[in-house]
Amino acid sequence: MFCLLLLGVAHFGVLAWGQTEEPDRSGFLVRMERQTRDEDVCILVRRDGQFHLERIALGVDRSRVFEGAFPSSVISELEQMVDADELQQLSQSNIKMALVGEELDHVLLAIRRSNGWQSLNFPTGASRKPFRKSLEPLVKWLERNEQQPHPLPNAVPARCMPPQETPQTTTATANGANDVQRSPQAGSPVSPGSSYLMRIVKDHYLPNDLTFGSRVERTCVIVYQTGQYRMEKSKQEFNSAMKTEVFRDSVSDIALQQLRQILDGPELSQLHQKTAAAGMTIREGEVTNLAIPRPNDTQVLSFASFFGAHLQEKGMRDNTHLSVDDSQAIKPLNKWIKANIEERKLPAQDLPATTCIPSTQP
Repeated sequence: MFCLLLLGVAHFGVLAWGQTEEPDRSGFLVRMERQTRDEDVCILVRRDGQFHLERIALGVDRSRVFEGAFPSSVISELEQMVDADELQQLSQSNIKMALVGEELDHVLLAIRRSNGWQSLNFPTGASRKPFRKSLEPLVKWLERNEQQPHPLPNAVPARCMPPQETPQTTTATANGANDVQRSPQAGSPVSPGSSYLMRIVKDHYLPNDLTFGSRVERTCVIVYQTGQYRMEKSKQEFNSAMKTEVFRDSVSDIALQQLRQILDGPELSQLHQKTAAAGMTIREGEVTNLAIPRPNDTQVLSFASFFGAHLQEKGMRDNTHLSVDDSQAIKPLNKWIKANIEERKLPAQDLPATTCIPSTQP
């Protein structure tokens, strides 16, 4: 059985490289997250052994949170794995992305390096195979250590996210040179350590005559504080390769100011949502995920309208489930994207898909 690779809000975590000092022994070491059909497991580990672990049973709305400390021998083992040469040299452009596949085995990895977070997104087990030597030990390490006793009572899952950091002062331009960022406008604060203003990912699920919801079209856009942006348009059918066009350019100062006003408007800035449903396939519909860095956190919103969802708690037999979210709050943003990015029809660049994951080089 194949599955659609839903990009839930859990996948917006630690996504950018920041310019920081070498972390001390009490600093963070790694954040890992793995989502399968049954469970979403994430862990945040500090170099002194302290850890925060969350296990979320998909489809049944049950979560458990654990905290504790690993012995130094466990941390030494973990440090050796994350410092493997292959892993240190790996970038998102080397990883094969996919929208549909025969499995749900999604791994997100964020490793604290001397110059910030190295963030990698592996949508399927197949995407990890070329890097099996360095990745499988980490996956096995997570499997061995996810079994923890004594969950914290009444703890609320937070996706194992580390706190935000100090702001960056420079960012790399498309040609690799450093460029001073524009200062944020008054009344438009951004999350410390973030070089981007917003990232949005839209997945459109389409049925065909042979399989259940086996066509996916994805559009993602990320806009940086400098005005640079990256847009990707991807398409994939089951048993076919994903095709992606990548567009890069900059918006005007006026357009950038308009975007800040939209993002800071009360309709968006005061909106709160629960984590989107996961562990299901969709026959037809659209799912939109939006990430906006704020002063002390990253605001993550998810909107979904779909029909015919196979839900895990229904034994994958519910073909008539319907869900429609009120997406009025993101209509101004969608209009801005259409006018300032999509309608410009810039020539596509021959670049690999990254799902617009933030980096210092859009």
